[in-house]
Amino acid sequence: FADTDGDGIGDLEGVRSHLNYLEALGVRTLWLMPVFPAFGPAGYDVTDFDSLTPEYGDAAALTALLDDAHARNMRVILDLPLNHTHRDHPWFVAAESGDTAARDRYTYRDEDPSDRWHPSATEGSYYAYFGPDMPDLDWTNAATRRVMETMFEAWLDAGVDGYRLDAVLMLVEEADEVEG
Repeated sequence: FADTDGDGIGDLEGVRSHLNYLEALGVRTLWLMPVFPAFGPAGYDVTDFDSLTPEYGDAAALTALLDDAHARNMRVILDLPLNHTHRDHPWFVAAESGDTAARDRYTYRDEDPSDRWHPSATEGSYYAYFGPDMPDLDWTNAATRRVMETMFEAWLDAGVDGYRLDAVLMLVEEADEVEG
């Protein structure tokens, strides 16, 4: 939607340039697809929760969009994939390198009980509901929750009004689902 720099990808400035039109339509909330760097084009396999995909814009572009939307009494929410990261996310790279704290952010087991489990580079298997490139975060781990809560708060502090939580039903699977 609304590519302003000619790269074929809609961007934050493009959305901002259409706010008057959206306001005239009666739009009260803008729901942005994942804006975080990700491996795939849809943005659901995040590689960094703390920054923006450069093709969409930078922090100044997001601030300008938020300010202009808020001036029109519009809210802006981000689509936030919480269930997993991409395997190239620094946390998972560290986990697969043997970093115990990073490994604790994901769901690992000694055995490979089902087709949703994938061999780890170090030991055991990791759980990945959506496939081997998207390892599941372990939301039963307090450190995982804390780091994600810090990220939530940072985007809210930046002016985002809320989130659409993707795959929220998969955050903490039933024991028999994860166990195989």
